[in-house]
Amino acid sequence: MSLTDNQKFLAMLEGEFSRYLSEHPAVGERLPAPALLVFQVAGEPAFNAWHKELSLKHRAAAQPVVEIHVNRFRTDSLIDQLELVPA
Repeated sequence: MSLTDNQKFLAMLEGEFSRYLSEHPAVGERLPAPALLVFQVAGEPAFNAWHKELSLKHRAAAQPVVEIHVNRFRTDSLIDQLELVPA
């Protein structure tokens, strides 16, 4: 199975978000369990629509949804700034 560009981008985002949480544990403490995380990246409207549609399709009943708005990346590819947005 070959991964699409969106799937590759999502895999990178998930890894970087995990690294971000390890550096900013207070952010992780604000996530409700078991939250459905929907990544929304500045300047990536096609990816954002794809990921939101895919995520919500697999949402469990009454599962809290949190959008992860990635506003920019560090030069070393780590997320530099984001915000959690209850959806």
